[in-house]
Amino acid sequence: MRSAGEGSVRLLPNGRYEASMMVAGRRISRSGATRKEALQRLKESAADGVPLPKSGSRTVADAIRVHLEHLDSRVAQGNLKKSTRDYYERMLKHAPSAKLDALSPSFIEKWQLELADKSGSTRRGAFIALKAALKTARRDGLTTADPMADLEAPSGAREREPQHATREDLDALLANAPEPWRTLWLVIAYTGLRRAEALALCWKDVDLDQKVLRVRAGKTARAKRTVPLVTPVVQALSTRTRGDDDERIFPFEGRNALRAFYRHRPRKDLTIHGLRHGFVTRLLENGVTMQVVSTLAGHSSVSITMDAYSHSVSAFERAAVDGLVP
Repeated sequence: MRSAGEGSVRLLPNGRYEASMMVAGRRISRSGATRKEALQRLKESAADGVPLPKSGSRTVADAIRVHLEHLDSRVAQGNLKKSTRDYYERMLKHAPSAKLDALSPSFIEKWQLELADKSGSTRRGAFIALKAALKTARRDGLTTADPMADLEAPSGAREREPQHATREDLDALLANAPEPWRTLWLVIAYTGLRRAEALALCWKDVDLDQKVLRVRAGKTARAKRTVPLVTPVVQALSTRTRGDDDERIFPFEGRNALRAFYRHRPRKDLTIHGLRHGFVTRLLENGVTMQVVSTLAGHSSVSITMDAYSHSVSAFERAAVDGLVP
């Protein structure tokens, strides 16, 4: 039986315990791995006079404050460098202003888009810092949601336009390549499939009447997607002898495909992945939105697309603006 003023304790869905009590007319709560730990943290918070906001009104700023307190504790214990703690604080200055209940994977992706003017390393640092802050928020019972669980952090690589196949490259490649390689290069160039995704295609994955193909071999949910087919690809696939539904359209090993590409490519610095980059670049040049491009390319998040193609977008936007001048 608890003592008067000790607070009530309940078991949270994540297996931790939450202790709560009224302080100065407000209910405050803290969580812990055990009932004892939750009550001890609640007692310390009440003594500090810094109660957490009520559930439902808790914000990202509240999560950041609690996380920085957690990092300060680790610094004091000698488990974290002060410079690391300060780095997280700097990155969290880029965090969105929102209630914790409003966060969702789509919200996080939109927030990353809003950081488009920042460097790749800053976007990555802000992403990782926010994810860590939300983890602490779940530990302390501020929220039970994990909106960043299925999202990948931006690469943080130095921004540069990926090497991509131009229309001239593609024309030369297709002129040099015999069948069935020509059809394989055509599929990759006009669907943006990765080499492994293209080689894994089975006949059941292609609907030539509806002019679509379905990628089933993707490693993530977003990589498994449906991609429309342009007429040249439909025509090329129609000329091939259709096998059983589970039979691969291109029954080649990856290394054999690489060797064939090296024989057919028009220039030595062009790679198979350059065909995929060319597909994405042409979409951007045609004004397709980043969200649609990300979906068609099978990227795990829009921020990944933005990291890889920020220079392509900038060049396209520059041309659009220059077009305003007579």
